[in-house]
Amino acid sequence: EGYGVLVGVVDRPELGGAEIDAYCTDIQGMPASGLVRVDPGTISPATRLPSDVRVATDSDRRSVVVWQENPRVADVPPSIFFRRLSGYCTTLGEVGSLGAVGVVGRRQPHAAYRSDGGFVLVWVEGEQEANLQVRAQLFDDEGAAVAPAFEVAPSGRRPSHPTVAVSPTGAFAVVWKSDLTPPTSGSGTGIAARVFAADGP
Repeated sequence: EGYGVLVGVVDRPELGGAEIDAYCTDIQGMPASGLVRVDPGTISPATRLPSDVRVATDSDRRSVVVWQENPRVADVPPSIFFRRLSGYCTTLGEVGSLGAVGVVGRRQPHAAYRSDGGFVLVWVEGEQEANLQVRAQLFDDEGAAVAPAFEVAPSGRRPSHPTVAVSPTGAFAVVWKSDLTPPTSGSGTGIAARVFAADGP
């Protein structure tokens, strides 16, 4: 219908950090809501720094915003969070995360809505290049996980930058950047893909 939602990371140097804000737009691209703070918490020098912010919107104008947060402490790995918004850019529920925060490195999130009002979230997991893999998880329309996360692309070919799209039937496809052969051969990169049924593998 021409409506949309804009999200972005706003630098707040006076507070020693950054925040994620959103607002809805009308069919002329003009603001149709007030500015909404998506991520919670008080900004401070110890705050994680948000990046890789992505948004998915369904036919009812609901949205889910996903992002990566990078701790300032070098030995703490990044984590992924998400928050749902109504069609009028009011927050729905609390901020969600993928498992324990700061334990396993998770980065480069991307999401797409499913026909039942839930969504699919994909990301890259791991720390060392040789151990990186693409994983995915399904969530319902309340933002609750409907099943454990599962592997999309195994480690060994340095997968990165996954993207997910959902068909009207609920089946979904994930594409990502990947080495064409194991990294030791140095033969370049390409695009890989995998298709799943609506309920996953």
